[in-house]
Amino acid sequence: MNYKDVQPDPNFDWGAIDKKEVVKDESMDKAYEDGAISKIFTTNLIYRTPELLSREWYCEVNLCKYVALIIDTLNHDMTISDLLNPVSGIHNLMDKVNKAEK
Repeated sequence: MNYKDVQPDPNFDWGAIDKKEVVKDESMDKAYEDGAISKIFTTNLIYRTPELLSREWYCEVNLCKYVALIIDTLNHDMTISDLLNPVSGIHNLMDKVNKAEK
Protein backbone atom coordinates (compact mmCIF):
# COMPACT_ATOMS: atom_id res chain seq x y z
CA MET A 1 0.00 0.00 0.00
CA ASN A 2 1.32 3.40 -0.94
CA TYR A 3 0.83 6.18 1.61
CA LYS A 4 -0.87 8.24 -1.11
CA ASP A 5 -3.60 5.58 -1.16
CA VAL A 6 -4.45 6.22 2.49
CA GLN A 7 -7.31 8.68 2.50
CA PRO A 8 -9.41 9.49 5.56
CA ASP A 9 -13.14 9.69 4.99
CA PRO A 10 -14.24 13.13 6.20
CA ASN A 11 -17.78 11.85 6.80
CA PHE A 12 -16.81 8.81 8.89
CA ASP A 13 -17.89 8.94 12.52
CA TRP A 14 -14.59 8.00 14.20
CA GLY A 15 -16.34 8.12 17.56
CA ALA A 16 -18.43 5.14 16.42
CA ILE A 17 -15.40 2.87 16.81
CA ASP A 18 -15.18 3.79 20.47
CA LYS A 19 -18.96 3.42 20.88
CA LYS A 20 -18.84 -0.16 19.56
CA GLU A 21 -21.28 0.84 16.79
CA VAL A 22 -18.94 -0.05 13.94
CA VAL A 23 -18.61 -3.69 14.91
CA LYS A 24 -22.21 -4.05 16.03
CA ASP A 25 -23.82 -3.02 12.74
CA GLU A 26 -21.21 -4.83 10.62
CA SER A 27 -21.09 -1.97 8.11
CA MET A 28 -17.30 -2.03 8.17
CA ASP A 29 -17.29 -5.79 7.50
CA LYS A 30 -19.40 -5.16 4.42
CA ALA A 31 -17.20 -2.24 3.33
CA TYR A 32 -14.14 -4.50 3.70
CA GLU A 33 -15.76 -7.34 1.74
CA ASP A 34 -16.82 -4.90 -1.00
CA GLY A 35 -13.28 -3.55 -1.25
CA ALA A 36 -14.25 -0.05 -0.11
CA ILE A 37 -11.65 -0.21 2.67
CA SER A 38 -8.56 -2.29 3.20
CA LYS A 39 -7.72 -1.30 6.79
CA ILE A 40 -8.89 0.97 9.58
CA PHE A 41 -6.16 2.18 11.93
CA THR A 42 -6.78 3.32 15.49
CA THR A 43 -4.48 3.71 18.46
CA ASN A 44 -4.21 1.59 21.55
CA LEU A 45 -5.09 4.73 23.53
CA ILE A 46 -8.80 3.96 23.22
CA TYR A 47 -10.78 0.95 24.39
CA ARG A 48 -11.01 -1.73 21.69
CA THR A 49 -13.56 -4.49 22.06
CA PRO A 50 -12.45 -8.09 21.51
CA GLU A 51 -14.82 -8.16 18.51
CA LEU A 52 -13.06 -5.18 16.96
CA LEU A 53 -9.61 -6.65 17.56
CA SER A 54 -10.62 -9.84 15.73
CA ARG A 55 -11.63 -8.08 12.49
CA GLU A 56 -9.39 -8.53 9.44
CA TRP A 57 -9.75 -4.88 8.49
CA TYR A 58 -8.74 -3.54 11.93
CA CYS A 59 -5.16 -2.51 12.66
CA GLU A 60 -4.02 -1.23 16.03
CA VAL A 61 -1.27 1.37 16.22
CA ASN A 62 0.73 1.16 19.45
CA LEU A 63 1.50 4.63 20.82
CA CYS A 64 3.01 3.61 24.18
CA LYS A 65 6.51 4.42 22.98
CA TYR A 66 5.50 7.94 21.93
CA VAL A 67 3.55 8.71 25.09
CA ALA A 68 6.61 7.62 27.10
CA LEU A 69 8.85 9.79 24.90
CA ILE A 70 6.60 12.83 25.47
CA ILE A 71 6.59 12.25 29.23
CA ASP A 72 10.37 11.80 29.28
CA THR A 73 10.92 14.93 27.19
CA LEU A 74 8.70 16.98 29.50
CA ASN A 75 10.48 15.58 32.56
CA HIS A 76 13.75 16.89 31.12
CA ASP A 77 12.21 20.36 30.60
CA MET A 78 12.61 20.06 26.84
CA THR A 79 10.19 21.16 24.12
CA ILE A 80 7.90 18.57 22.56
CA SER A 81 7.28 20.58 19.36
CA ASP A 82 9.29 18.21 17.19
CA LEU A 83 7.50 15.22 18.68
CA LEU A 84 4.10 16.64 17.81
CA ASN A 85 4.86 17.05 14.10
CA PRO A 86 4.64 13.54 12.63
CA VAL A 87 5.05 14.39 8.94
CA SER A 88 8.71 13.42 8.48
CA GLY A 89 8.30 10.26 10.55
CA ILE A 90 5.26 9.17 8.53
CA HIS A 91 7.06 9.78 5.25
CA ASN A 92 10.10 7.79 6.43
CA LEU A 93 7.91 4.90 7.54
CA MET A 94 5.93 4.81 4.30
CA ASP A 95 9.15 4.94 2.27
CA LYS A 96 10.36 1.86 4.17
CA VAL A 97 7.03 0.10 3.55
CA ASN A 98 7.08 0.95 -0.16
CA LYS A 99 10.68 -0.30 -0.52
CA ALA A 100 9.80 -3.55 1.26
CA GLU A 101 6.86 -4.16 -1.10
CA LYS A 102 9.06 -3.89 -4.22
